[in-house]
Amino acid sequence: LSDAVSNVSICNIRKVSAIITSPPYMNSLSYARDNRLRLWFLGVDDHKKLEPALSPRKSEFLTMMQHLLLMWSKLLVKDGLCILVLGAVRKGGKYHDLPAEILDIAKNMRCGLHPTAICKNVIPDIRRARVNCCATREDTILVFRKRK
Repeated sequence: LSDAVSNVSICNIRKVSAIITSPPYMNSLSYARDNRLRLWFLGVDDHKKLEPALSPRKSEFLTMMQHLLLMWSKLLVKDGLCILVLGAVRKGGKYHDLPAEILDIAKNMRCGLHPTAICKNVIPDIRRARVNCCATREDTILVFRKRK
């Protein structure tokens, strides 16, 4: 994803009215492993090599999100929506409230994206896909509206 962020040129892309996405949650899921069949169909022989890029550390994740928020604000029409599904992550005994950090980043960047709704969803133990069900216990949906 970080390569995609740095290589995307938005000058030839039309404006959009909505962006809906769920960025990786700092290594709490194994995206490459979970999508290895899809990757195989796309010609990727070794999904393990992709994991570091698809599941960044916290500092890389927050830097990536700064770049993406700026890019998304340029892509959105006025009053367009940017909807993010993010997880709060417990890793190494620490709680990382990624949705709150993304809200702070958007506020401090003044990129024109303003939060209009926040919806938290607790993930029941039976629906968690990882060993010990510890990493992500809730998803938060952040809805931003472009005002600039």
